[in-house]
Amino acid sequence: YNLNKPTFSIGLSSGTDWFDMKIDIQFGNQTVDLKQVQKSILKESNYVELKDGTLGLLPKEWIDKYKKYFKLGQIKKDHIEISNFQFNIIDELYEQETNTPKFLTELYEKKKRLNNLQDLKSIPKPKHIQATLRPYQKEGLNWLVFLHENQLGGCLADDMGLGKTLQTIVFLQYLKNLNPKEKGLPHLVIAPTSLMFNWMAELKKFAPTLKVLDYIGPNRDDLFKNIDDYDIVLTTYGSIVKDVEKHAKREYNYIILDES
Repeated sequence: YNLNKPTFSIGLSSGTDWFDMKIDIQFGNQTVDLKQVQKSILKESNYVELKDGTLGLLPKEWIDKYKKYFKLGQIKKDHIEISNFQFNIIDELYEQETNTPKFLTELYEKKKRLNNLQDLKSIPKPKHIQATLRPYQKEGLNWLVFLHENQLGGCLADDMGLGKTLQTIVFLQYLKNLNPKEKGLPHLVIAPTSLMFNWMAELKKFAPTLKVLDYIGPNRDDLFKNIDDYDIVLTTYGSIVKDVEKHAKREYNYIILDES
């Protein structure tokens, strides 16, 4: 048994879709391996094996307080990676922290917004859209903008023929209008071959100012060099399988999977 009392140091930092909880536990000059702590917690033991072969005693109060982080997160060397959507943990950390990090406040606010989905703000029809939106199509646009503002992915689902393609096109035009003078990243739309003509026709009809690259056919290698000149890259599932290594090396703003 290691006779030293443990010392604890905990810090928070943000990632892309997760946040890191950096945990440093020491018994004298022995630093605890977090995977050993996780093993002890899963075995419901207060003892943790140290690198010198001795056993350190973790206070029961500390284990009771932090065991959920070890159960729900991914252990990465000296920190635990926790999903931004573990809202019960975010609530608890937000209430515990005296100097709350900015990212934690933002996650807490996001959680509150997700609890009030009925209060989606109404988005006016974007400039350059040549279509009259039906009430439910306006709701679809409101939903897509809500997802965008909260950095979430989503699924727009409805019966056939009710205008999911139009709602998506209106959303892409909305994004273009946010910073009309900036050349943003293009969006990648992947659809079955049978729907390619429909996408091209609706883009031309409803959003004629958006530049669309019809990324199919044998000359795709040449087309790939000019992708950044376009707002939307339209391709098929067959083509994406063949070109996946190329696409994986570049960035898109949104990837839209039609009938996926």
